[in-house]
Amino acid sequence: MGIAPKPTRVDIFPGPGNANPVAISPIADKVVFYADDKVHGWELWSADVTPTATGFSWLGNISTEWENAANWSGNQVPVETSAVYIPTGRPHYPVVSVTTTVKSLHCRVGASVTVVDGVVLNVLK
Repeated sequence: MGIAPKPTRVDIFPGPGNANPVAISPIADKVVFYADDKVHGWELWSADVTPTATGFSWLGNISTEWENAANWSGNQVPVETSAVYIPTGRPHYPVVSVTTTVKSLHCRVGASVTVVDGVVLNVLK
């Protein structure tokens, strides 16, 4: 019998409020929960919680450039161990113009990721 991780509060959608996740449940290497980001209402989310995964949320406040760190939460471009989240309601959506590898990609309905011809976006999970 394992011990469930202690629930913590995380900001799912950067903005003026807190997402306040509830009903946090660990399932394999993910955690699922409901969150209200005060913009889109209550939605079901999942997050990768493997020790090597680092989450990156697309902000898109600067441009469409995937490679521009200022477009990402944490001001860093995702790498091969990154769990990438593309939310809706962003001013710009990412365009991948350099072959890139990420651990996972979670694109919300209504959001998009464009990959330039001849470029590959490798998603490991």
